[in-house]
Amino acid sequence: MLYDFLNDYRDFFKDDRKVIDSCKLGIGFYVLIKKDLSIEVLNVDSTDNVDINSELYTYFLERKFYSDYIDSNKAIDQSQRINGEKNLMAKKIFSTNPCALFFSSKSIEEFDIDKSKSVPMNTFLKGIDTYFNKLIEVKDGKDKESRELLSYMSGYSENISKYEYIYEKAREIFKSNFPEIIKTLKEKYNIKKECRINVFLEEDINTYSFTSSLYTCQNIFNKNNFNIKYENSVYGQNGYNNNFSDKKVFLELKSTPFKVSSRISIHDIFVLRNMYIWLKNNINPNRLVKIPTNFDFKGDVENENIIGSPIYLISIELDNGNPIISNFEFIPYYTEKIKEFTCTDCFNSKLKNIDFTISKRNELQEKVDEIWFSNRLVSMYSDPKRLADDKEIPLWKKRIIKNNKNKFIDFFYRLDERALNQDLDKIAFEICKNTLLDSFLRKENKNKDKKDSKNKKDNSEENKNKNLLNTYAALKCINLWIAFDSYFGGDFKMKKNNIYNEAKEIILNNGEISNDEEYYFFIGQVARYFINMSKAEKKTHMLINPLLNTKSREKVVNAISKMREKYSYDLNVDNRRFNNILKQIYTYESQTIENVLSKYILVGFLDDNLFYIKKEESREE
Repeated sequence: MLYDFLNDYRDFFKDDRKVIDSCKLGIGFYVLIKKDLSIEVLNVDSTDNVDINSELYTYFLERKFYSDYIDSNKAIDQSQRINGEKNLMAKKIFSTNPCALFFSSKSIEEFDIDKSKSVPMNTFLKGIDTYFNKLIEVKDGKDKESRELLSYMSGYSENISKYEYIYEKAREIFKSNFPEIIKTLKEKYNIKKECRINVFLEEDINTYSFTSSLYTCQNIFNKNNFNIKYENSVYGQNGYNNNFSDKKVFLELKSTPFKVSSRISIHDIFVLRNMYIWLKNNINPNRLVKIPTNFDFKGDVENENIIGSPIYLISIELDNGNPIISNFEFIPYYTEKIKEFTCTDCFNSKLKNIDFTISKRNELQEKVDEIWFSNRLVSMYSDPKRLADDKEIPLWKKRIIKNNKNKFIDFFYRLDERALNQDLDKIAFEICKNTLLDSFLRKENKNKDKKDSKNKKDNSEENKNKNLLNTYAALKCINLWIAFDSYFGGDFKMKKNNIYNEAKEIILNNGEISNDEEYYFFIGQVARYFINMSKAEKKTHMLINPLLNTKSREKVVNAISKMREKYSYDLNVDNRRFNNILKQIYTYESQTIENVLSKYILVGFLDDNLFYIKKEESREE
């Protein structure tokens, strides 16, 4: 599948210029040593606070593309040992081109940032010497396999003599100008923290491109000792998305007559490398991104309005700064359009931000992520470790995301509604139940905060109505559940409204409960009535928890009995409405052998409490 993606966009990825134009300079200092040995500095202190259309920005962007290492394990070795004790210059220089010198400010003692990782100026200058000695080895091919790869490089034999002079010339320019560059950066920009410093020689782009390819072609395969020649080309092991190493024997293929699962040609792997550079610079890590097969690579791929197109569904992770494709699949038909999804306030709560109508898949996903998952679902699709480390959301929400993320991926990306439809009630009930229980804990924490800041006012929407203080988030969650049920063709909304109207008639006329849905609705109503009677500032969630976490009717009735005992001191013995319902809760015989209908307990708890309803004038008469 990866090669299908590569082949579909080959014309784009084989063009270095197009890939370069899709990249941006990272934060850091960019220094140009001109032909007259004067220097010019571009300070990129923010990727948003720089003119990306300026001539200097473009100049650095092009040359940086041809100067970066493939990964940190393939950096040019400049290590030194003084008195055989310390490897002072290990991986201090990040560039791979004789015309460029990349390093970190913390590596130079003069900046005084991290003494444990910095070296004196003289030591760094010796490291520059070692760096160029290694580059000269690379230029000539450091071993048999490398020299063979160079022979297959287009234009190598014709151009190698043309650019040989650049190595010694660049060495002298960098060494002689290095102290002055450090002094300028220190005095003019007052560098006090770690940052990247990228120094370039003023040379044409062809010089950068050719000298870069000498390093790249020898290091682009994972290991050159697996290379084979076939039909006038060299094929080697693809190191992208492949952690195989002959030093890690547990990764070696044991059940096959070959050690390497696949190989790629020297020409294709350059195109593949450009593809990974583009992915790193244009795809947000750990987000599922839809790339249509007709994508023109202009603009932001995540904002593409896709209607009826085949797409690739991709997510990447960064491993030590290098992109790894963690999810990859082809979806032959994708559209953002969905049938109209309408969410309304089914509980007459008069709270804002509940009603909405949506007809686009990505907009619905944003709403679901916000209301149900605290904006964690989308960002956690492909990053279980990040989800596990997140301390700002409760464990129950992490568990729901982990166990059900594929159902949401099916719905929002693969256009397959079956899994979410089948498990909607189970998922949504857990979300609504735990959101309600959490609201009691938030109420408790707010009461603690009030003692510390008596004059601090909270004017949030959910606090304007004291009766809804603990149920605002749960109401939003359950309204979204009802909206999903209606979208899938369910009748939850109609049942809920019918039960409410029937329950209202029972209350007003001291009638009898006629079915299980009404019975469990009244369980929720009675529980809310008891909790509202509490005069305690701290209304513990332990009162409602047993009702929502049991499948035994006996335990539900026991929980109601405990509430009755707890609040018996405040019960009005002449309250005929309440006494009528409480009596039926104890005596009603279930018409089915179904488990406890917990979702109707939840609905009854969150809905308007009918024990406070006033009779209409006609009924009073």
